Amino acid sequence: MADGLRMERAWGQQRMADLKLTLAALEIINTLHPQDEWTKRFQKLICQLRPAGWACRDGAHHIVVIQQLIEALGADKGISPNEVGRIENSVSNPSKWDRFTTPLSAIALPGLGGISKKAAWTQALLESTRTACAVERYRLANKRLPASLGDLVPAFLPAVPNDPITGRALLYKAKEDGAFVVYGVGWNQIDDGGSVQPTPPKKPNEEADWGVAISKPKDARQEAGFAR
Repeated sequence: MADGLRMERAWGQQRMADLKLTLAALEIINTLHPQDEWTKRFQKLICQLRPAGWACRDGAHHIVVIQQLIEALGADKGISPNEVGRIENSVSNPSKWDRFTTPLSAIALPGLGGISKKAAWTQALLESTRTACAVERYRLANKRLPASLGDLVPAFLPAVPNDPITGRALLYKAKEDGAFVVYGVGWNQIDDGGSVQPTPPKKPNEEADWGVAISKPKDARQEAGFAR
């Protein structure tokens, strides 16, 4: 996730260097963010009188916001949803003054809204699915579910994957009937006991755990891995 933001930062800086705030760039801005006629005239006046340093300020603002998001992602320490939300809210609805003084940032930064959450959710589902596959392989080899995810290492996983939110190992719950769930705490940062939806939704659910729930085997063929 952080690498993707670094690429966005580099790309954005290059585009700013190419465009700066010329009248042609202003036309692009007004196409993306339509304004009334008075505002358009005022923008053109600002463009003509705009201090050269404002272009540097625009680029610096873009760098600072993306760097804040990178730090909020936390790498191995886990993501800070509260901090990500604060940063995204601060740039989601730029004021008219922001559009004058940092116009290119005002276009680029709102587009980042929700990306961190979706990336974390996707990563949690991928890691949970990979771990659930390892649990099933363990079940086939040992005719029972593992007592903990640590039992999968090293034969079925090199290490237990981490929850992208907490930065700690994914959680796991097994039931006596053979069903189990592998999950992370989700955006609310609360362990809701593995309350994941059987079919993952199309977008993150902020009030539920993120992961996969595997139902009990229906018969011996499914338990042996031959079910369709």
